[in-house]
Amino acid sequence: MALTWFYYLTDSIYPDWRVFVKTYKKTLNKKQKTFCKHQEGVRKAIERFFGVLFRRYRILRQPCAMWFPEDMAVIKEA
Repeated sequence: MALTWFYYLTDSIYPDWRVFVKTYKKTLNKKQKTFCKHQEGVRKAIERFFGVLFRRYRILRQPCAMWFPEDMAVIKEA
């Protein structure tokens, strides 16, 4: 069976929707504690990845709506 939904790892600021996977507020058993530990670890790794990405390629932070298409092509190829 193929997955048809995308799931997003989130924290408590997001609404309770089916696609948002949050950690448990109060862990009741070992299975929930393990899930929370892994979910928070993956979320932190993703946050670190995007931090490195934005530091390394500062161009991603700046909007490029006013740039010329030729300039954007050169940046993309770099």
